[in-house]
Amino acid sequence: MQNWFKIYSVVYIWCCVLGQNYAQDPSYRIIGEEELSGTDIYSMIQDTAHNIWLATDKSLCKYDGYEFQYFSNSKQKRKSLFGLTKDHSNTLFCFNLSGQIFKIDQDSLHLYYELPDSLVSNNMTMYFDHNNNLLVSSNTIFLINDSLQKMVSNNKGTSFLSQNEQGTILYHSLASDSAYLWDGEQFNFYCTFPHNPSFSYYSFFSFQNEWYCFEQNSHTLYKKEASKTAMQLATQYNSPSSSIIYRQQTSDKILYTDHNGGGWLSTPKDQLFYNNQKILRSYRFGRMLIDKEKSIWIGTLGKGLLFIPNLDITTYPPLVENEGETPIKLAYNKTGNLYIGSSTGNVYQFDSLGSSELFLRLTFPSVLLKYIPESNLLLSNNTQKGRLFNLLSKTTYPATFSSIKDICFIDRQRYLIASSMGAYLYDLKTEKITKLIATRSNCTYYDHSHQLSWFGTTNGLFSFKNGRPKKMTPTVMASNIVGDIQHTWIGTTTEGILKLSGSKILDKITIQKGLYSNNIKKLLLKGHLLYIAHDKGIQVYNTETKSIKTINTTDGLLSNKIADFDVFGQELSVITNKGLQQLQLDKILPNSTIPYIELTTIMVNDSIWPKDAFELEYDQNQITFQFKAKAYRHLNSLKYLYKLDHVDKDWVSTSYLNNEAKYPFLPTGQYTFRVKAINEDGISSPVTLYSFCINPPFWQTWWFYILVSGSLVGAVSWFYQRRAKKQRAEHKQKQELLSSKLTALKSQMNPHFIFNALNSIQALILTEKLEDAYTYIVKFSNLVRRTLNYSDKDMLDIDDEIILIELYLELEKLRFRKDFEYTIVRNGVEDIKIPPMLIQPFVENAVKHGLLHKKGPKSITITLEQDDSVLACTILDNGIGRKQAQAIKDRQKKAHESFSVQSTQTRFQILQEIYKGDLGLTYEDLEENGVALGTKVILQIPFEEMY
Repeated sequence: MQNWFKIYSVVYIWCCVLGQNYAQDPSYRIIGEEELSGTDIYSMIQDTAHNIWLATDKSLCKYDGYEFQYFSNSKQKRKSLFGLTKDHSNTLFCFNLSGQIFKIDQDSLHLYYELPDSLVSNNMTMYFDHNNNLLVSSNTIFLINDSLQKMVSNNKGTSFLSQNEQGTILYHSLASDSAYLWDGEQFNFYCTFPHNPSFSYYSFFSFQNEWYCFEQNSHTLYKKEASKTAMQLATQYNSPSSSIIYRQQTSDKILYTDHNGGGWLSTPKDQLFYNNQKILRSYRFGRMLIDKEKSIWIGTLGKGLLFIPNLDITTYPPLVENEGETPIKLAYNKTGNLYIGSSTGNVYQFDSLGSSELFLRLTFPSVLLKYIPESNLLLSNNTQKGRLFNLLSKTTYPATFSSIKDICFIDRQRYLIASSMGAYLYDLKTEKITKLIATRSNCTYYDHSHQLSWFGTTNGLFSFKNGRPKKMTPTVMASNIVGDIQHTWIGTTTEGILKLSGSKILDKITIQKGLYSNNIKKLLLKGHLLYIAHDKGIQVYNTETKSIKTINTTDGLLSNKIADFDVFGQELSVITNKGLQQLQLDKILPNSTIPYIELTTIMVNDSIWPKDAFELEYDQNQITFQFKAKAYRHLNSLKYLYKLDHVDKDWVSTSYLNNEAKYPFLPTGQYTFRVKAINEDGISSPVTLYSFCINPPFWQTWWFYILVSGSLVGAVSWFYQRRAKKQRAEHKQKQELLSSKLTALKSQMNPHFIFNALNSIQALILTEKLEDAYTYIVKFSNLVRRTLNYSDKDMLDIDDEIILIELYLELEKLRFRKDFEYTIVRNGVEDIKIPPMLIQPFVENAVKHGLLHKKGPKSITITLEQDDSVLACTILDNGIGRKQAQAIKDRQKKAHESFSVQSTQTRFQILQEIYKGDLGLTYEDLEENGVALGTKVILQIPFEEMY
C-alpha cells in the first residue's frame, strides 16, 4: 500500500512552490478591451448621470455601460487630453498640453479658454475653488472665471496643484520647498517639505483632511502634523522595484504603479492589500476612479479599463506546474487549509496567507476531492484506476473503483461510493466492496435518521434500505445530495432542489422561489445555510428564513460557470472556468445602491424626437423609447420594468441588454411612459416619466366635429327641404295627373260624344234596326265602364289600352257606317304598361276634326313601335288636315282647343318631369301640291316592362 503511493506521489514543500506567495489579484474584468485597445487613459471622472468620462491620447471618450463614444473639437491642437475635473454645477472640464481648456456641455467638447504660448507647460493641473473660479497651474498659477483671467503667483517654473475632499487647493513647485494653500484670493504659506536638489517628484494628496506627500525617488511618504510647519516622515515603503511612482489617491485608496507593469494598492496608512504583493502585473496603469457604487476603475495604457467591483475577492492566476494545468476540484480540511485538484491530477495545498505547495503529484485529472470531517479523511480520486487516497495520512486504499464521483460517510468503517460503474458499500477496514446498484452513479448520501441510502444515477434517483433499491417516481435526475438530521436536500438537473424527510418530498425550491437556475451543479450544507452552485453563479439559501442571497459576477466572480466550491467559516473558495477565487462571505453585502436610470432617446417614426417636445401628430405613432441604467457593478443583475399607460396593463420586464421599448401604431390620445431599473436585491430606481399626446387628425378634432355636425345638420335640413319640395312637386304632379285623367275622362265622356252616341242609338231604334242598336248600346256601356275603371290607374297594360281604343273606334264606325275604316299595327309590342288614356284623346281628335268633315272614305291607322326607352305611337288619318279643321272651328266660333288634347299635353309635361326621357308629341301635316292629305301625330310614351 505504502510503496504504491510513493511511486505515484511526491510531497513538495517550498522547493516545489508555485511561488513563495502565490500570485494574487483582485477580481476584475476588462471593459473596452477591444474598443480601447492601444488607447492610453490619462484621467477619469464620473458625471452626475453616472457616465464614465475618459481623457485619453485619442481625445475625450464617454462610456455609459453600453458603448464608448468619442468627442473632439475642430480647434483642438492636440488630441491627448488630461485633468478631468468638474465645477460646482457639475460641468466637466479638461485640457491638453497646448494650453487649451475645454468645457463638456451636452455631449460636446467646447473650447473654453486658451493659455498664451508664454504660459504653456508640459506640466499642467487645474481645479475649481470654493468660489467656482478655475485655478490653473503651468509655468505659473493663474485664475480664470467668466469675466477675467489674472496671475495669482509670481513663482516661475513647473507648478502643481492638489485638492482635498473639502475642495481646499494646495500649491507647490519644483523650484520651492514650500507648499501654499489658496484662500480664495491668494496663496498663503502652509508648510515646508523635504527639498531635493535633484528635483525629485513630489505628489500631494489628502486623506481624512490630512495632507500627505510622496517622494518618488526614495518612495518616502510624508505627513503634515497639525502642530508643525514641516512635513514629517510618515512611513517608508520598501518597494521591490526602483521604478515605482505614485499615480493617484482617492479618499481611502492609493494606487502605486510600476513603470514595468503592475502595482500596489494600499490605504493612505500604507496598509497594502493582497499580502503586500504586486497586483495586475500584466498592465501599465494610468489613473484610478472610485465610482458611486464604490467600485474601482483603473485606466490602463493601451489595454482598456480594469473594473474591480470588490476588493474582498482574491483571484489566483492559472497553475503553472504543468503547461495548461487548471484547477478543477477543491476542498477545505478542518484547519482551513485548502486543497486544489488539477486537470493533470496534481493536488496543491493553500494556506490562509495564500502560500501554496505541490502536495501530491499524479498523472490523471482529478475526479474527486472531498474532505470527510467525521473521519478526518481528505480523499482524492482520479481517472486512472479509481483508487482512494487519504491525503492527510498519505495512504492509499487498494480497493479499485472506476472513476469515483462521490463518497459518503456512514460510520468510521463504512462508506457509500458512487462511481461510473455503479453504487457501492465500501468497508474501509476490511476493504470489502458490496455492489448495491449496477447503474452509473454520480452522487450519494446516507440519511442517518431514516437509515436510508441515496444514489443519483443516470437512470434516476434511488433509495436503498434493507438490501433493496427503490426508484423514485416520477424519475428524478439528481446531481448532488446533502442533508442533516432532519432533512435531505437533493439537487436536480431540471427541477431545482427537493427537500425530503425520509422518502417524502416536503418542498421544491425552483426559479419560481428565487433560484436563478433549476440546473443544480453542487450543494453544500453548513448549519442552516444551503450553498447552491449552478450555471448562473452561487446562491445561499437560508433553510430557516427561506431567504436567498446570490453571489455571481456582479459581486466579482470571474464567471458564473461554477466547477467546484467549498466554504470554511466566512471564506468561500470557488473554481470557475476562469480560475480560482476566494472571497469573504461577510463582505458580500446586499446591493443597497439605488440604480440610476435615464431615458436616453425617443424615436418617432425611426427619427430622433426631442425629449422636450410632447405633442405628436396622428401619423407620428410609431414610438421607441431607449433607456440606460448606470450601475456598472451590478449591470448583469439589473433588469428594467416599463409600461405605457393605456397600452400595458402590467409592468413589462426586460434584461439589462434589452434597453428599449417599441410601440407601433399607437392610436391618438394621452400617454405616459414609465421606466425604472431594479437590482438583484429588489432596490428600485425612481420611475422616469415621459408624458405625451398624439393629436387626432383634423377630422377627429372638436372644431371639425362642430363643422361636420353643422354641415350635416345643414345637409339634412337641405335634404329634407328638398325632399319635401320634391314630395310637394310629386304630389302636385299626381294631382295634376289625376286632374288630367279626369279631364281626359270628361273629354271622352263629353256631352257632344254622348249626344252623338245617343242620337246614333235613337236612329237605329227608329229605323227598327234593333240588333244594331243593341250592339251599339253594349259597346258604348263597355267603353264607359272601361274608361271609368282605367282612369284611376298609374300604368295600364298595353292590351287594355288597345281594347279601349278599339271600342271607341268601333262605336265611331257604327256611326259613320261603311265610310270609316281603322287599323292598329302593334309591331310585336306586348308585355308592357303605359300611362292610361294617352292615345285615345288623339284618336278622338283625328275623328272629330279630321275625318268628320271629310267626304268619301275615312281611315285612321295607329302604329306602335318600341325601343329601349320609349313607346312610339303614330296616329295617321286621311282627314281634311289641321288648316281646314281650324277654319271650320273659326266659322263656328270655337276658339278653344279640344279639352282632351289640352289635358293630355299637360300630362306629357308631368310625365317628362317624372321619367326624364324624350317624351311628348309632334304633329305633321300631310300635303301634296298644296292639297291636304291628312295629319300624322307621333306620341313618345314612357313604358314599364311587365316581366
